[in-house]
Amino acid sequence: MPSVDLNSDLGEGFGTYRCGDDDAMLAIVTSANVACGLHAGDPEVMARTFAIARERVGQRLVARQVGAHEARQIVEGAADLPALDQLFDRHEPLLESLLVAEPLERDRWEQVPAGEGRREHPERRRIIARDRVLAWAVVGNTYLWFLAALLQFVIVIYGHDVLRVDEAQISYLQAAVGIGIGVGSLTAGYLSRGKIEYRFVPLGAIGMTLFGFLVSRHGLGIWPVRSDLAMLGFFGGFYAVPLNALIQHRPAREQKGGVIAAANLLSFVGVFLAAGMYFLFASVAHLQPDQIFMAGAIMTLGATLYTVLLLPDSKAGT
Repeated sequence: MPSVDLNSDLGEGFGTYRCGDDDAMLAIVTSANVACGLHAGDPEVMARTFAIARERVGQRLVARQVGAHEARQIVEGAADLPALDQLFDRHEPLLESLLVAEPLERDRWEQVPAGEGRREHPERRRIIARDRVLAWAVVGNTYLWFLAALLQFVIVIYGHDVLRVDEAQISYLQAAVGIGIGVGSLTAGYLSRGKIEYRFVPLGAIGMTLFGFLVSRHGLGIWPVRSDLAMLGFFGGFYAVPLNALIQHRPAREQKGGVIAAANLLSFVGVFLAAGMYFLFASVAHLQPDQIFMAGAIMTLGATLYTVLLLPDSKAGT
């Protein structure tokens, strides 16, 4: 019977700052990634999150997998954050009891292979590069993050300078994209019927291109912009679902953690590139927000050609 792994990132607070309700989430999710520092989390928060998980084991525990949300420092010449070392030094008995000691916990929790350290990044990239289908998925996923970040930059300026609306209305424009992605992802997942549908990737790219061009038209009111952005997000969901499924399904089990970590890293590379691209468009080329929407649509047309020309045979993903 088909099942869904409901996953959540947890343990992301630091100091007195609380981020989310880890206790409540551990009663809902079937797997969890505990932050390991740098981007979020600190030793005390990580330990508290594991302690909550341990307490849940003896109660009505739903979660059955706990893994590490790795975010080690990857900038050359910079020191690794010692948060993980501190955590294991100070709370080793608690962590061992989670994964080894008590039979009940051992039956209910599975230790998920984690990604390796900074020195393993070149090997991860080689694994991706050697697998044409996996590389196709990772490149496509990186572009999606690039486009999404670029849209977020443009929407804010478009709302202020073109639509002349306040921050609340701008947030609704951003929400339209997010809602569209959610509905599109659910629809793609339902239509996939337990398979990885490669054809949804070019379909999603074509839809994003079309509505990217439509939202760049002059003289639009706020409701046409909302609907165009929602539909752009909807097709973004179609684009994203098979790519993310491939990234999780394609690698060998012992390589999954490292490959997913590398794909996540490249996603944020896409976000950083989007910031640079926006600067070039807005400050160097002096493009207006609607013109940047147009430029994004043209780039997405190129992404569409990429997905169609290099579309793998669906049998390659099985």
